[in-house]
Amino acid sequence: MPGRHLGLLPHAYPFRLLDRVLELDVSRGVGIKNVTAGEALMAERQSGTFPDMLVVEALAQLSGLILNYDKEGGAAVLAQIKTMRFSRAAHAGEVLRLVSEAEASFGGLASFNVKALSGEEVIVEGAL
Repeated sequence: MPGRHLGLLPHAYPFRLLDRVLELDVSRGVGIKNVTAGEALMAERQSGTFPDMLVVEALAQLSGLILNYDKEGGAAVLAQIKTMRFSRAAHAGEVLRLVSEAEASFGGLASFNVKALSGEEVIVEGAL
């Protein structure tokens, strides 16, 4: 059941940025981030835009779940943002579909290709 995976994140509100996990296995994950104006992390933003780096953090959280898939405990740590391209900001009211795909792993490290979509529009993509 995909929903149970959120409990494996070491993050608590307001820093748990994944709202739902739709798919998860050893090589790929798909999650949802509902961007709402009432979020604590948006309280001081008059523009209604969600901070770009929080979209990256949501992608990193999803990637961490992939890295720890079928493992007992442990938390993944984001070590590097290799590349990241932002085509536009996410706005309150949008539902972001987050996709992370494992590219390579070596020991306890892994690299992931990630993207965030609003509808069919890719708004963020890169590699962690």
